Amino acid sequence: GVLLSNPNDVSVLDALAISEFVTGERASAERHWRAVLTRDSRNETALQSLAMLTRQTGNLTEAGERLAQLVQINPWSANYQAQYAQVCDTQGHTEAAIKAALRGVELDPSRSFAHDWLASALARKGDHQRSQHHRRIAQRLRIIESQSPPGATLRR
Repeated sequence: GVLLSNPNDVSVLDALAISEFVTGERASAERHWRAVLTRDSRNETALQSLAMLTRQTGNLTEAGERLAQLVQINPWSANYQAQYAQVCDTQGHTEAAIKAALRGVELDPSRSFAHDWLASALARKGDHQRSQHHRRIAQRLRIIESQSPPGATLRR
Protein backbone atom coordinates (compact mmCIF):
# COMPACT_ATOMS: atom_id res chain seq x y z
CA GLY A 1 0.00 0.00 0.00
CA VAL A 2 1.09 3.45 0.97
CA LEU A 3 4.38 2.30 2.52
CA LEU A 4 5.37 0.34 -0.58
CA SER A 5 4.81 3.35 -2.82
CA ASN A 6 6.55 5.73 -0.34
CA PRO A 7 9.20 3.65 1.50
CA ASN A 8 11.37 6.67 2.34
CA ASP A 9 8.62 9.08 3.36
CA VAL A 10 9.15 9.84 7.05
CA SER A 11 5.55 11.01 7.45
CA VAL A 12 4.27 7.69 6.17
CA LEU A 13 6.68 5.73 8.37
CA ASP A 14 5.74 7.80 11.41
CA ALA A 15 2.01 7.42 10.79
CA LEU A 16 2.47 3.68 10.41
CA ALA A 17 4.50 3.51 13.63
CA ILE A 18 1.82 5.43 15.54
CA SER A 19 -0.88 3.12 14.21
CA GLU A 20 1.15 0.08 15.20
CA PHE A 21 1.87 1.46 18.65
CA VAL A 22 -1.82 2.16 19.28
CA THR A 23 -2.75 -1.37 18.21
CA GLY A 24 -0.12 -2.91 20.49
CA GLU A 25 2.43 -3.78 17.81
CA ARG A 26 5.28 -2.13 19.68
CA ALA A 27 8.12 -4.01 17.97
CA SER A 28 6.89 -2.92 14.54
CA ALA A 29 6.34 0.63 15.75
CA GLU A 30 9.87 0.72 17.13
CA ARG A 31 11.27 -0.60 13.84
CA HIS A 32 9.45 2.11 11.86
CA TRP A 33 10.49 4.93 14.22
CA ARG A 34 14.08 3.74 13.88
CA ALA A 35 13.62 3.81 10.09
CA VAL A 36 12.42 7.42 10.38
CA LEU A 37 15.62 8.30 12.26
CA THR A 38 17.83 6.70 9.61
CA ARG A 39 16.26 9.11 7.13
CA ASP A 40 15.98 12.13 9.46
CA SER A 41 18.10 11.86 12.62
CA ARG A 42 16.56 15.07 14.03
CA ASN A 43 12.91 14.01 13.72
CA GLU A 44 11.44 15.08 17.05
CA THR A 45 8.35 12.87 16.78
CA ALA A 46 10.38 9.71 16.26
CA LEU A 47 12.92 10.66 18.94
CA GLN A 48 10.15 11.42 21.44
CA SER A 49 8.30 8.23 20.58
CA LEU A 50 11.41 6.06 20.90
CA ALA A 51 12.33 7.77 24.17
CA MET A 52 8.86 6.96 25.54
CA LEU A 53 8.93 3.38 24.24
CA THR A 54 12.43 2.59 25.48
CA ARG A 55 11.65 4.17 28.84
CA GLN A 56 8.54 1.99 29.17
CA THR A 57 10.55 -1.13 28.39
CA GLY A 58 13.21 -0.23 30.94
CA ASN A 59 15.95 0.72 28.48
CA LEU A 60 16.81 3.92 30.33
CA THR A 61 20.18 4.27 28.61
CA GLU A 62 18.60 4.64 25.18
CA ALA A 63 15.73 6.71 26.57
CA GLY A 64 18.29 9.09 28.05
CA GLU A 65 20.21 9.25 24.78
CA ARG A 66 17.06 10.03 22.80
CA LEU A 67 15.99 12.68 25.30
CA ALA A 68 19.47 14.21 25.25
CA GLN A 69 19.13 14.47 21.46
CA LEU A 70 15.74 16.15 21.87
CA VAL A 71 17.10 18.64 24.40
CA GLN A 72 19.94 19.44 22.01
CA ILE A 73 17.61 19.83 19.02
CA ASN A 74 14.97 21.81 20.89
CA PRO A 75 16.41 23.30 24.10
CA TRP A 76 13.29 25.49 24.48
CA SER A 77 10.94 22.60 25.29
CA ALA A 78 10.16 22.47 29.00
CA ASN A 79 8.57 19.07 28.40
CA TYR A 80 11.78 17.59 26.94
CA GLN A 81 13.83 19.10 29.77
CA ALA A 82 11.50 17.58 32.39
CA GLN A 83 11.54 14.14 30.79
CA TYR A 84 15.32 14.24 30.45
CA ALA A 85 15.66 15.29 34.09
CA GLN A 86 13.56 12.36 35.26
CA VAL A 87 15.53 9.79 33.24
CA CYS A 88 18.85 11.28 34.38
CA ASP A 89 17.68 11.13 37.98
CA THR A 90 16.54 7.51 37.63
CA GLN A 91 20.01 6.65 36.30
CA GLY A 92 21.69 8.42 39.22
CA HIS A 93 22.91 11.39 37.19
CA THR A 94 21.72 13.91 39.77
CA GLU A 95 23.65 16.94 38.52
CA ALA A 96 22.44 16.51 34.94
CA ALA A 97 18.90 15.94 36.24
CA ILE A 98 18.93 19.11 38.32
CA LYS A 99 20.42 21.14 35.45
CA ALA A 100 17.68 19.95 33.06
CA ALA A 101 14.94 20.50 35.66
CA LEU A 102 16.18 24.04 36.36
CA ARG A 103 16.13 24.77 32.64
CA GLY A 104 12.62 23.31 32.43
CA VAL A 105 11.20 25.54 35.16
CA GLU A 106 13.03 28.49 33.65
CA LEU A 107 11.24 27.80 30.36
CA ASP A 108 7.85 27.14 31.96
CA PRO A 109 7.69 28.29 35.58
CA SER A 110 3.96 27.49 35.83
CA ARG A 111 4.38 23.73 36.35
CA SER A 112 3.88 23.01 40.04
CA PHE A 113 4.86 19.35 39.60
CA ALA A 114 8.19 20.41 38.07
CA HIS A 115 8.96 22.62 41.07
CA ASP A 116 7.99 19.77 43.42
CA TRP A 117 10.26 17.35 41.60
CA LEU A 118 13.11 19.85 41.57
CA ALA A 119 12.63 20.55 45.30
CA SER A 120 12.92 16.83 46.04
CA ALA A 121 16.04 16.42 43.89
CA LEU A 122 17.71 19.43 45.49
CA ALA A 123 16.84 18.15 48.98
CA ARG A 124 18.37 14.76 48.17
CA LYS A 125 21.51 16.57 47.08
CA GLY A 126 21.55 18.51 50.36
CA ASP A 127 20.72 21.91 48.83
CA HIS A 128 17.92 22.67 51.27
CA GLN A 129 17.74 26.42 50.65
CA ARG A 130 17.02 26.04 46.92
CA SER A 131 14.81 23.05 47.69
CA GLN A 132 12.62 25.17 49.97
CA HIS A 133 12.50 27.93 47.35
CA HIS A 134 11.04 25.54 44.76
CA ARG A 135 8.74 23.91 47.33
CA ARG A 136 7.25 27.35 48.12
CA ILE A 137 6.77 28.14 44.43
CA ALA A 138 4.99 24.80 43.93
CA GLN A 139 2.70 25.51 46.90
CA ARG A 140 1.80 28.96 45.55
CA LEU A 141 1.12 27.54 42.11
CA ARG A 142 -1.20 24.89 43.56
CA ILE A 143 -3.16 27.61 45.40
CA ILE A 144 -3.53 29.56 42.16
CA GLU A 145 -4.52 26.39 40.29
CA SER A 146 -7.15 25.54 42.91
CA GLN A 147 -8.71 29.00 42.59
CA SER A 148 -8.76 29.01 38.80
CA PRO A 149 -11.88 28.07 36.83
CA PRO A 150 -11.89 24.55 35.34
CA GLY A 151 -9.83 24.40 32.17
CA ALA A 152 -7.90 27.58 32.92
CA THR A 153 -4.12 27.45 32.82
CA LEU A 154 -1.31 29.71 33.88
CA ARG A 155 0.24 29.47 30.44
CA ARG A 156 0.07 32.29 27.98
